[in-house]
Formats: sequence, structure tokens, C-alpha cells
Amino acid sequence: MSFFGRNIKKIRVTKKLSQTAFAHLFDLKRASIGAYEEGRAEAKIDTVIEIADYFKLTLNQLLAKEITLNEIYHLSNLKNESNKTFSNEIPFVKNNIFNKYVIKHKNEKFINSLEKIIIPNSKNCSFAFEYSGDKMASTYSRLKHSDILICENIKIDNINKVEKDSIVVAISENDVFIGRLSITDNKLKISYDNSTYKADEIKFDETNSIYIAKKIISRL
Repeated sequence: MSFFGRNIKKIRVTKKLSQTAFAHLFDLKRASIGAYEEGRAEAKIDTVIEIADYFKLTLNQLLAKEITLNEIYHLSNLKNESNKTFSNEIPFVKNNIFNKYVIKHKNEKFINSLEKIIIPNSKNCSFAFEYSGDKMASTYSRLKHSDILICENIKIDNINKVEKDSIVVAISENDVFIGRLSITDNKLKISYDNSTYKADEIKFDETNSIYIAKKIISRL
């Protein structure tokens, strides 16, 4: 089970579960999860089967190789639904590296180092971003914490063609903003569905990149 420990750690981190929370799901001790992840112990086959069933994975996926994000998010099988479906492998920017992405987004070596996910029907989409937080939390919002946004890059010259209130990912010189777009006085206005948060504004000349979300994939 050489890949088991590595894979459950990747699943746990991706799902944002502590070792204690992960252990609780399967009536295990936290120390056991730590031992599996560090390769100091091997799980009983009944435990392996239970974990595979819970996360809807095959034993082969869990044991035989390092699991991919596509398999964790159950995206890999989507590209095989039709031989005519266009699938695109695109870089995935996780929330915990947003600061690094702001600095290095033009660094080809950095971009190539990002984990990739394969998305069907994604022609023209060039990046995937992980949403985090509660700024878009509301009764009617379709964007939830840890969803994946599959995005198409939009040139700033064409920004007025983007439909108002589209969900976008805007990259400024200092930060990443995910919210609903409107344009005012040569500025991008990023509004949030959670009314407790004030809208942010970014000047056109301080905007490095802007992406419009073409698909939103829930990890739940």
C-alpha cells in the first residue's frame, strides 16, 4: 500500500479535513491517520475499502498510484463521456498560493509547475481557480467555499463586452478578487453576494489579468 498514505493525505488536505476530522469519519484514532500518512503503519483492508467507498474511488486509484485532483473531484471520467467532447488540461491555482500567483503569474516555469486538471467542453478556458471564503455566501449564490472556477482570460480592452454581474477572477498588482463584475469610471467593480462585504474597485491600469468564470464545479 505504498501510495495509500500519500493519497489519503492528499484527499484530506484537498477536502480541508484535519487528521482528527478524517479519523472521525471512519471511527479511527487521529494517531492512526498520522501513521498511515507517514508510512509507519498500514491500514486494514476493511478500512481501505471503507475510505475508497466513502470518497467514491476504486481501490486501484487509492492504492496503485498517486491520486490526481481530477480523480478526487471526479472529473477524470467526464472527459470520456463522448469521444467528440473537447477536453482541455489547464493549470489549477489553489487558494493557498494566490499570493504567489500574483507575483509569479507571468513566470512560465511557475505556471508549468502548477497542478493541472482536465476539463471537458472547456475550449478557450485557460485557468482554474479555487474559491475560498464567504464573500459570495448567500441564499441564492451558486458559488460555495472551495468550488473550482473554470475561467477564460478576457483582455481589458474587451471588458465592456462581459455581461454585468458575471462572476470573475480579477488579478490586481497585489491581490486576487473573486466576485461579480461591473464597470464604473474606468475601474473594475467587484461586488459580493454576501452583503456584509463592501465591493472592491480596481483601476484598469492596476489590473494584471481578468478571467470570466465559464464553469463552476462544486467539490462537494
